[in-house]
Amino acid sequence: KAVLLPGKCLSAVLRRAASDLPAEAVTQIEAFHTQVVDYLRSTSAKGAGAALMEDAAVTQAQLLASLPSIKKLVGVSKE
Repeated sequence: KAVLLPGKCLSAVLRRAASDLPAEAVTQIEAFHTQVVDYLRSTSAKGAGAALMEDAAVTQAQLLASLPSIKKLVGVSKE
């Protein structure tokens, strides 16, 4: 369920959970959240040009690559 947490709530949750999580995990989750926000901004921009859409594709690839480690952190990975 942690992956379904609304983005606006994530920073507050991380602040409260930071004492219970390894610093690396907090950093990884914050970085993932930042990438999600960047991706959403780039794909929702009106009149997005080819360069912006290319950036969105790169960000999407980065998100997909980091998703397994995020799932493992929050306990939804099958590994």
